[in-house]
Amino acid sequence: MAASAAFGKRDRKGRKMIERSESIVALIGALHKAQKSIGGVVRDSKNPHYKNAYASLAAVVEACKEPLLKEGIVFTQALGKVVDDKLEVTTMLMHTSGEWMA
Repeated sequence: MAASAAFGKRDRKGRKMIERSESIVALIGALHKAQKSIGGVVRDSKNPHYKNAYASLAAVVEACKEPLLKEGIVFTQALGKVVDDKLEVTTMLMHTSGEWMA
């Protein structure tokens, strides 16, 4: 995989910037096709404090996984560092062309 121009960089507020391979043309085309076939997500969880329904991470993954795989896209999630008592999680999308973004 090609190195990213923004690898490890942060914006002025210290937020992590999007990283990507040198080219993402094939990845964007595949994401476009996948998003056209991703339907609504089931709100399968309940917030006990606000009493509202929301989609769990498992429901989001269930709705997206097959359409992404059909277009040659896989994803991973990795834990990062703790910033302001919050754990960073990086989601990386990788295409069969070798292109990626995180």
